Amino acid sequence: MLIYIMFNSALLLKNSIETIDAFIQKHTVEVCPNCRNVCCINRHSYYDYADLVYIQALGLELPAYKKDVRDTDCCQFLSATGCAIERSLRPFRCNWYFCGPLLKSMGDGAAKPYRQFIKEFQKVIELRKTVMDTFLSTIF
Repeated sequence: MLIYIMFNSALLLKNSIETIDAFIQKHTVEVCPNCRNVCCINRHSYYDYADLVYIQALGLELPAYKKDVRDTDCCQFLSATGCAIERSLRPFRCNWYFCGPLLKSMGDGAAKPYRQFIKEFQKVIELRKTVMDTFLSTIF
C-alpha cells in the first residue's frame, strides 16, 4: 500500500512540475540566452537522495552521464535550446535555482500567473516531502 501511495505522490509531483513548466520556460527563453554567466554548471546536474527516490518511484531511469565533464564546466545536459532533460525529471537543485535576472523577469510579469506559479511551487515542495516521507516509512 505504501508503494502505491509513494508512486501516486510521485506522479502528482511530476504533474505539478509540468503544470508550472510553461511559466518558467516563458521566462528562461527571454533571460537565459542573453546570460554571460551561465549558472547551468555540471555539478548541479547530479541527483540528490530525494531525487533518486522520486525517479525510482516513477519507475524511470537516470540519464547517462559523461565521465569526462568537470563539475565547473557547463552542464552536460545543456543544449543550444536549453536543458535536454524534461523539467519534471531534472535534479531538484538544478530545476529550482532561479538567478536574479530570472526572478526579476518572473516577478515583473502579470501578477496572476506569478501567484499561480508560487502556489504550484509550494505544492511541489509538499509533494516532494510526501514522496520522501512515504519512502522512509517503508524502510523504518
